[in-house]
Amino acid sequence: MKSFLNNNNNNRSLRKKRRLSLSNSEILRSSILTNVHRSTDFLQIFSLAARLLDLCSLDIEYSQYSKHILAASSILLYKSNWPVQQITGLTDDDLSMCQQWMKPFYEVLSESLSNSSNRSSSVPIDEIYSIQIHNISMDLFVNVYEKRSEFVSSIMNNRPFRDLLNHFSWSSTLLKQQQNDEEEQQQQQINDVIIIV
Repeated sequence: MKSFLNNNNNNRSLRKKRRLSLSNSEILRSSILTNVHRSTDFLQIFSLAARLLDLCSLDIEYSQYSKHILAASSILLYKSNWPVQQITGLTDDDLSMCQQWMKPFYEVLSESLSNSSNRSSSVPIDEIYSIQIHNISMDLFVNVYEKRSEFVSSIMNNRPFRDLLNHFSWSSTLLKQQQNDEEEQQQQQINDVIIIV
């Protein structure tokens, strides 16, 4: 009985040591889904979708969508034939609003990526998904709002945060009008104070 328990404890400690010695990449390579997830197509789409979500997260309207809808929508913009309903259970109706909202972000990011698409050759292709690239800037965000006028008409009435002050989403004439109104109010207050004194 003692020898059985000792053997059992030895086997457990060997398995634990073996499990600890496996690196993450070895675990991923032993996965059944490895061939799909290590394909260059999947890795490239994953990286692009993550960057798209980074850019979208700069907008206040990002918070109106749940994370699974944002993730599925970003992947669908890059891979339209993805079987979304079988994988996530989400329908096209569930995703259509988010995809429409995301399109200007997608367009701007695609344009910026086509201008600067240099991949480092030192990173193996099956590890490219683990490299985090954070080059999303406010310039890209401003470009999104310039491009948004092409897409806004169909989704304008469905934006729950449209009443919040977001200077990028307003047209420049509305912003100038609002600034002029504020300046007039300030000038009127100054004049009122001068008259009282």
